[in-house]
Amino acid sequence: MILPFEQHEDDALLDVVLISRARLARNMTGEPFVNRANREDQLRIRDGIAAALRGLPELGLKWFDPETAPAAEGQVLLERHLVSPKFLEPGPHRLAGYRDDARLSVMINEEDHLRIQGYGLAGGLALAWDNAKGCERLLDEHLNFAFDNQLGYLTACPTNLGTGIRLSLMLHLPGISLVGGMDRMQHAANDLNLEMRGTTGEGSEAIGHLHQISNRRTLGIDEEDLLHFLEEDFLSRVVREERRARDTLLSTRREFLEDRVQRALAMLRHARLLGEREALDLLSELRLGIAVGLLSGVPLETAGQLMQRVRSGHLTRATGCTEEEPLRIQRADLVRRELGGDTTTPNTK
Repeated sequence: MILPFEQHEDDALLDVVLISRARLARNMTGEPFVNRANREDQLRIRDGIAAALRGLPELGLKWFDPETAPAAEGQVLLERHLVSPKFLEPGPHRLAGYRDDARLSVMINEEDHLRIQGYGLAGGLALAWDNAKGCERLLDEHLNFAFDNQLGYLTACPTNLGTGIRLSLMLHLPGISLVGGMDRMQHAANDLNLEMRGTTGEGSEAIGHLHQISNRRTLGIDEEDLLHFLEEDFLSRVVREERRARDTLLSTRREFLEDRVQRALAMLRHARLLGEREALDLLSELRLGIAVGLLSGVPLETAGQLMQRVRSGHLTRATGCTEEEPLRIQRADLVRRELGGDTTTPNTK
């Protein structure tokens, strides 16, 4: 089976949708859950799953062992949403595999024995699902996943029981936030059995107006129905609401919006020190300005890429800096270069 890694999504939703992800939680038949397993169990589980994955070269996976690899490498994978914060917590015999093109990743011995994650870009939830499900079908020929005829796939946490599927969207929602609509958005998500989370998942805050939205139920649902609901129904409504909010700001508070965007651009083009949170918030404003047509000359993709490149893990890997002050200097230098800002050295005499 060939996974559709080379397919490209329609970029019509790139102004709102950054990442689409489909995650499957699976456990091995006859093995204790990770939280009940001893080190010997965890090693056996890890090696068995890893052997099956390594026997599938078509997946194109690279490997990351959090016990032996540099911490900065794990931070980069976290910032690319290829591993979870929980995976990077201290724990024995964990292993992650990922594709360089970020279309697929797997985590072994995180909360469940195996987490399979497929990815798409804007509006690519169906592609993300195809990538995750395709990997699972290949592994099905080599591994026995724990399954109950009444309950479905067995998982360590009851909230994942059944299909074990979690479909999620990373959305840029500055318009809804600026018109004061986030509480209403949260209530609507709750009513639809959806979970709204922050930028890095459960327990995190929404930095740069970035929100993750995913299904809450996994038991007693049809996978295709869930996919259709999230992609065709819910997503279209959110995109429409966000664009309406942006139009409202343009028509009723244009000066307010222009001021925010131009202040952000000026800061990004001239700042000598930038913290990570500050840079993400400013780039979010910049991205909004590009999307609504207040700025030209900077592609939307450039702003999106910078929102990843200014993260500490990416910056440490690119520059070798690990201390906060040099990172703030390097972050500001990077943004000024990419946005055509002031690159002259101030006269300090």
